[in-house]
Formats: sequence, structure tokens, C-alpha cells
Amino acid sequence: MSFVAWQDKLALGIEEIDNDHKGLFDLFNQLHDTYAGGQGDEALDAVFGVLIDYTENHFRREEKLMARHGYPGLAAHREAHKNLKKEVLRLYGQFKDGGEKGMCLELLGFLSNWLYFHIMEEDQAIKASIDRET
Repeated sequence: MSFVAWQDKLALGIEEIDNDHKGLFDLFNQLHDTYAGGQGDEALDAVFGVLIDYTENHFRREEKLMARHGYPGLAAHREAHKNLKKEVLRLYGQFKDGGEKGMCLELLGFLSNWLYFHIMEEDQAIKASIDRET
């Protein structure tokens, strides 16, 4: 069973972004499975690294899309991305400094809640704005 599961109601109908979001769900599940399977700090560190890089690339693609369509909420959306990156890097830093592995669960809970909310509220607004253009 997955820690987080993709739901069709999350789809924006923008293939590149939907695929990125599905990839994030997959990475959250990989991080959870690595943690739950007791695979150790080295394995967790590897998944963290992939998740951080993937998220950065996704945010870049999403922000380019918003800029290309003149999305009026770009600055606020970019700030939300920046705040998430800051929090993830803070938690990752604690992990690297020998923090509790339980922090992994804290991070997973935080990320899954953030992602669901972010897609349902903020990313759906992007879709609505783009749809109004066409």
C-alpha cells in the first residue's frame, strides 16, 4: 500500500505538470518505503537527494509555465515554492546532522499535506487561469 496515492481529482490537465506531480508522489512513497524498510541513513540520504533535485526541477518548470501564460499569482506561487524548499532543506539538514529518523515521518507528513493542498488550491488556480486564456 502506498503512503500517498495519486488521485485523478489532482490532475490539472497539463501533462508535464501532472506527470511531475505523479513523480513527486512516487518519490514520497520511495522515501517512506526506504524509511519503513529500515534501509539506513545512506539509502535515506540518496532518496532525499533525488527528491530535492526533482522538486527543484518541477518548480522551475511550473514557474516557467506560469510566466509564459502571464499568470497573475506567479510571485506568490514562487514564494510558496521557496518556503517549501526552505523547510525541506531545514529538515534535511537536521537529518544530515544526526537528527532522529522519526523526522523522516514528520517530513513525509508535511510534504504530503503540502502537496495535496498546493495542487488542490494553488495549482488548480493556474489551470483556471490558463483555461480562461483559451
